Amino acid sequence: IVIVIFGYLFFGGSRIFDEYVFFAVILSIFPLTIFNYADYKWRRQIDGHLPDLFRSIVQAQETGMTLPQALEEVAKRDHGPLTTELRKMVSQISW
Repeated sequence: IVIVIFGYLFFGGSRIFDEYVFFAVILSIFPLTIFNYADYKWRRQIDGHLPDLFRSIVQAQETGMTLPQALEEVAKRDHGPLTTELRKMVSQISW
């Protein structure tokens, strides 16, 4: 908004004013787009690894492990972005 006001006051409807408005719009949208894409990618990876995580927990419990033991065992494997969260959870449970 500040760039639009600045451009209008100093360049008053000229072609350079239009360019300032265009660049202001691009600069305001670009960071938000990058953040949204990174968040989408992270959520998609979680959705892809979640069934494997649940399957691993169930299989560990079927062998006779308690839930905390099963979580500790599953945390040793790679489950994408869920691995760090799972390890935090295991450390909080075991503490």
